[in-house]
Amino acid sequence: MVKITLVGAGSMHFTRDLIWNLLLHPQADRIEWRLFDIDADRLRISYRLVQEIGRQLHVTPRAVTVDTQREALQGADFVINVVQVGGFEATRRDFDIPERYGIVQTIGDTLGVGGIFRALRTIPVVLDLVRDMEDVCPEAVLLNYTNPLSMVVMAIARISGIQAYGLCESPRTTADTLSRYLEIPPDRLNWMTAGINHMAWVLRLEAEGRDLYPTLRSLADDPETWRKDAVRFELMKAFGYFVTESSEHNAEYGPWFITHPDEIRRLGIPLGELLRRSANYLRDFEAYKTEGIREDFTFPRHPPFQYAAELITHWMTGEDLTFYGSVMNHGLIDNIMPTIAVEVPCVLTQGEIFPVHVGPLPDVLAALNNRAGAIQDLTVQAVLRRNREDLYHALLLDPVVSSRLTVDQTVSLANELLEAHKGIVPELKTRRVFGNTSFSGEGT
Repeated sequence: MVKITLVGAGSMHFTRDLIWNLLLHPQADRIEWRLFDIDADRLRISYRLVQEIGRQLHVTPRAVTVDTQREALQGADFVINVVQVGGFEATRRDFDIPERYGIVQTIGDTLGVGGIFRALRTIPVVLDLVRDMEDVCPEAVLLNYTNPLSMVVMAIARISGIQAYGLCESPRTTADTLSRYLEIPPDRLNWMTAGINHMAWVLRLEAEGRDLYPTLRSLADDPETWRKDAVRFELMKAFGYFVTESSEHNAEYGPWFITHPDEIRRLGIPLGELLRRSANYLRDFEAYKTEGIREDFTFPRHPPFQYAAELITHWMTGEDLTFYGSVMNHGLIDNIMPTIAVEVPCVLTQGEIFPVHVGPLPDVLAALNNRAGAIQDLTVQAVLRRNREDLYHALLLDPVVSSRLTVDQTVSLANELLEAHKGIVPELKTRRVFGNTSFSGEGT
């Protein structure tokens, strides 16, 4: 029996898709689920969805809900983390307060102001989970989906020897997207990406030994194709390589797009996109909560792809698998800082996972990743050292913030967000002078 603990199981879309994937596996009856969430209503809805999927697939899920995290972890082989700390209201504050300072965002869950403050409130919760794992299931593998994924992985590595991997489908979905643009079946593409999560680079793109980058560059000049992925095509024109994750994500990682109103219009950048998605998720939850699952609703036979499901099923059967994961950069990418997490191919073989050595990235790609990584590193330090100066430095180095705000304005933004998130972010201290204001002692 394989025991899987899902922490944050009230995230009903993820829970639905993960269990849906695994219930389709021939050995689904070997999987035992423990679902945990601090929100009882959300947990109940997710459990109801799991049972409905099982009914439609004519299988009986071995799933139970549990009241405490430590109970959920008992005997776990895999722990999957999908927690979101602070919910929709915290996300809205991450958008609304910076906007008053002239900073707009699209997703705000990885880098920038939104990514930094999401890390502040998320990392302490994940580290509590890791400490419980050390006590209850120290041999379990932690698969983290929670954003900001890289910073979560980095924080875990700083305090624990728990085996942890950050999982994100963006390398695979990027390859699928490119197969559509190139009109080549996905199984004919030979591709590889490496970098950091949400900013990894397609280093190899071939079919039957033929380099497909010349074709992709030609497609970038086609207005119809360009409009489908304008920011990523612009980045490819500038830096030579196609980047993973979406255009809406990458629009906010540098100062070239989202700080210019004309570029926002030209590139079709969807400001506030995460708020719209989150509002839709909330509507789905309320509908399930009040109305249940419609009698005529049918789950398709092919759920959305998930690395966690593929990894677990291959581990169960003993088959080898290559997947993409975020791990600490212990010599995997030669010219990226060793203190940050990198997203690289990983090989599962004989029940063990081995990240693959990639070598050096092209210099400009490494520079982009290192700039983002330095900000991530400072943010993680801010949490672990309870140091407000590290937070200020992370924001001051951010390319979007630094292109819009002075030092004093940046400090003011940080302090306002810390106060707005009081109670769900750690208390941070500083004893230095920033700009025209001295901050000393403790803050929130």
